[in-house]
Amino acid sequence: MKLTKKRRKELEALESENTKYCSICEQIKPLCDFHFHANARKMVATYCTQCQRERDYKRKYDITISDYEKLLKQQDSKCAICKTTNPGRYDNFCVDHDHSKKKDSVRGLLCEKCNRGLGYFDDNPERLVAAVGYLLRAKK
Repeated sequence: MKLTKKRRKELEALESENTKYCSICEQIKPLCDFHFHANARKMVATYCTQCQRERDYKRKYDITISDYEKLLKQQDSKCAICKTTNPGRYDNFCVDHDHSKKKDSVRGLLCEKCNRGLGYFDDNPERLVAAVGYLLRAKK
């Protein structure tokens, strides 16, 4: 349901200096539930972290938070490559996807290191195999 300007102003008036209104979930939440944003009012993003995450997953990968959670459960809450349970410096595993496709391109969830590694190799299997060969030869 779209809010009228009048209703939005009423809700924003209920905010305190430690809270902010999220226009997606239409709730007043503590500022700690919002990402820092230097140019925004109260120095925080417009949407709460959870709503922003849902919005990003839908826009970038065409999946929902529920889809993400199902995938995470299928992978036993581990990285699809190295099997670590630590996603890295972020709280969530990275959504690995095929950059050449627009829809249905999610391949799995990766820790930050594995996700960056694939990115540095341009998702090219031949380059990855060559790197494995290099490491094995250097080990001898």
